Amino acid sequence: MKKFSVVLLLLILAGFGYGLNRLFSLRFESGDIYPAYSSFRTDPLGTRALYESFDRVARVERNFKPLLRMESGRGTALLVLGVQPNQLRVADVEMKDLEQYVGSGGRLVISFYPIFSAREIAAPAPVSPPGAKPKARNQRKNSQDTEEAEPGISLSKQWKFDVAVAALERNKANAFLPAIATKESDDRLPDEVSCHSALFFDKLDPAWRVIYARTNDQAVLVERRLGSGSIVLAADSYWFSNEALLNDRQPQLLAWFTGPTHTAIFDETHLGVQEHRGVATLARKYRLHGLVAGLLLLTGLFVWRYGFSLVPPYEEELRREQGEFVSGKESAAGFANLLRRNISSRELLKICLEEWNKSCRHGVPLPRLQKIQSVIDAQNALPERERDPVAAYRQISEALSRSARR
Repeated sequence: MKKFSVVLLLLILAGFGYGLNRLFSLRFESGDIYPAYSSFRTDPLGTRALYESFDRVARVERNFKPLLRMESGRGTALLVLGVQPNQLRVADVEMKDLEQYVGSGGRLVISFYPIFSAREIAAPAPVSPPGAKPKARNQRKNSQDTEEAEPGISLSKQWKFDVAVAALERNKANAFLPAIATKESDDRLPDEVSCHSALFFDKLDPAWRVIYARTNDQAVLVERRLGSGSIVLAADSYWFSNEALLNDRQPQLLAWFTGPTHTAIFDETHLGVQEHRGVATLARKYRLHGLVAGLLLLTGLFVWRYGFSLVPPYEEELRREQGEFVSGKESAAGFANLLRRNISSRELLKICLEEWNKSCRHGVPLPRLQKIQSVIDAQNALPERERDPVAAYRQISEALSRSARR
C-alpha cells in the first residue's frame, strides 16, 4: 500500500505537470499573453506573420535589451510597432542610442497604436491629494511647463513633429470605417492605402517628406533623413498586423518600410517584453536543458532512495512490519548456516575428519582409530548416491564416545 501510494502520487504529479505545460504551450502558441503588435502574437493584433515573412527573405531578430547598443546600424531596420501616442518621451541615453543608430546608417520605423479620439493621446493629468484646494489660474502651469518638468526627451520636440486626431466615419453599426490615404511622393508604392486610425501628423518640419496623407493634407506616413540613415513614422500599425497580411496585404509598402537592408529587428522592449538575465536565461542560452533534467532526475532518485529501500526486504523485516516477534539466533546457528552455504554435503564428512585429525586425534587408542578408518573405508566403497554421511558420522561419534568412557 505504501509503494502504491507513492506511485499514485508520482502519476498525479506527472499528469498535473503535463497539463500545466500543455496549457502554457497553448497560450504561448497563440501569443495572446503578449501586448498588441508583438511579433510573438499569432492573432489578428499580432505581427508574427510579418516576422516570419521577413525571415524567409532576410535576417530577422528580436530586441529584448532595454537599450539598443549597436556600433553601426548600416544595413538594418529597427521596427518599433504599436507605440502609444502619449508615450513619446525617452531617456537621454536612449535618445543618444537611437540617433547614433540612425546616423550610422540604420532605418528606424515607428508605428503608432490605432486611436479614435483625442482623449487617447492626451497625457493623464496629475491626481491631486484628497482635500487639496484648487489652484488659482495664475498659479497653474501650462502644458509647456508640464512637459519641461517631465523626465526624458520628447521625440516630437527632438524630431519636430506633432500628432493630432481627425475623426473617422462610422457605419450603420456604429463601427469606425477606415480612411483612404493617397500617395504624395514619387516612390513606387500603391496609389491608395487604408488607414484604420484617426491619428495623423501635424506641424511637420520641412525635413519630413510626406509619403501618404488623408484629405486636407493629414499626413499618416512620413520619412526624413538623419545622418546616413532615415526615420519613418506611421500613424497606423494596422499595415504590419497579421490581419492586414491576410485581408489587405501591401507587399510593396512593407518592403519600403525596411528599405535596402538585410536585417530586420523587431523591438519588444517598448511593449514591456524584456530579457532579464538570470539562471534560467543562461540555461536557455547555453542549452543546458539536459543538465537541468539530469539534476532533477538525481534529486528525485535521492528522495526516492530515502523514502523507501530499493532492496527487497528480508523475511524478518516483513514479519516485524506485520507485528510478529522474531527472536535472535545464537552463534552456533550462525556457524551452521555458514557451513551450509560453503560446504557441500558430499565433502562434509571428509572435511570434518581432516579437522579432527589436526586437533583431536592425539590420545585416542589405536583400535578406535582403526574402527573409525573402517567406517570411512566402508563409506568410500559405496557408490556416491548410496553414501550416508550422517550415519557414518553417528558411527564415528559412537566409537569416540566409548573410548572416552573407558
